[in-house]
Amino acid sequence: MSIPKKFYNLADDIIFHVENSDTEIIQNRYPIKDLPKLKHHARDKRNMKYGNNLYVRGCLDFSNNCEKSCSFCGLSKSNIGLVRYTLQADEMIQCIDEIMNLGIKNLHLVGGEINRDWTFLFDTVSYAHSKGIETTIVAGELDVNLYDELKARGATRYILKFETSNPRLYTKHKSGKELCERVAHLLQLREMGYKIGTGNIVGLPETTINDFYRDLLLIDCLKFAYLVQLLLGSITRSLNTSV
Repeated sequence: MSIPKKFYNLADDIIFHVENSDTEIIQNRYPIKDLPKLKHHARDKRNMKYGNNLYVRGCLDFSNNCEKSCSFCGLSKSNIGLVRYTLQADEMIQCIDEIMNLGIKNLHLVGGEINRDWTFLFDTVSYAHSKGIETTIVAGELDVNLYDELKARGATRYILKFETSNPRLYTKHKSGKELCERVAHLLQLREMGYKIGTGNIVGLPETTINDFYRDLLLIDCLKFAYLVQLLLGSITRSLNTSV
């Protein structure tokens, strides 16, 4: 099952809004030029929410096979020198047992984006869930049915970075993929009840400070996606429109 069109429409609206927003307004909202003050503010926010604690998670890279050719990723299929592997379900369960014995309750299952039989991952998520371990999936864009099955097995979080809010650079570095599709997947995951993790790549070639500000705005738009939908609903698509 593919992503419903409504999410592509909303993603398109959000990207249009981000692209045509006044970066000076964004800069006033995120005063990065005052870096020490910003760091202090970020630390205060973190301590308010999480306290001054260190949280440990287990990261299980179950496969480095990938059919994509992202310019920034070591798993790219163009990296012909990389020795490829995919763990079997029994190997993953053994790793989970070791993680559990260490008292770790948060597991990230990480793999390249590729069309495969996902049964082994379903079984692994079910096993982790049965042991009281909270599971996050990091496996790129999947079919909606796969998202649904992973969640039914016990996955609670999904990490899918948007990489950059600049549509041209996204397409360039993601081998022709469209930013709209990426954002649509994030919106789909959010509606399904996943806690989504996303973000940008700082220092991606050709990005500018204005791209970075727009990255922050895109994060805000994803956080409040349905409010954005209401705000953008009556906007006429024109470069002369004030957003």
